[in-house]
Amino acid sequence: MKLHFQCRMAKDRNSAGAAGFSLMECLAYIAVFFVVLSVAFAAYYRMDEQSRALTSNSADIVRATQAGERWRADVRAATNAIQLQENQELRLTTRNGDVSYFFRDGAIWRKGTNERLSVMVLPQVKSSAMQLEARAQVSAWR
Repeated sequence: MKLHFQCRMAKDRNSAGAAGFSLMECLAYIAVFFVVLSVAFAAYYRMDEQSRALTSNSADIVRATQAGERWRADVRAATNAIQLQENQELRLTTRNGDVSYFFRDGAIWRKGTNERLSVMVLPQVKSSAMQLEARAQVSAWR
């Protein structure tokens, strides 16, 4: 028994069916790559901006919460009625001395009698007005 093998010749590489990329195809792929890359960078930068805004907002919430806790501690320690001065300064009398809260330069400040300098309690405040709010059995300030 005799076996015969057939051998087919590969097509000539210069013919129309040759494997490979043409220069136009390569440029098209590069253009698509850059479009996808630019969309990815735009999404990343938008996400980064939103993340920074969220961090800033959460820091503002923490500062406001801490200022509120400090205010409540001073009110609880007050021994006399709270006094509102003419310049919108709120004065609390405690066993350790007076504590004042006031608005100046876009911030809420706190100064104790024994403290040499005022301390910024809440920065970046647009406006502030201390108002007595009469309630049924207590006096409230807001």
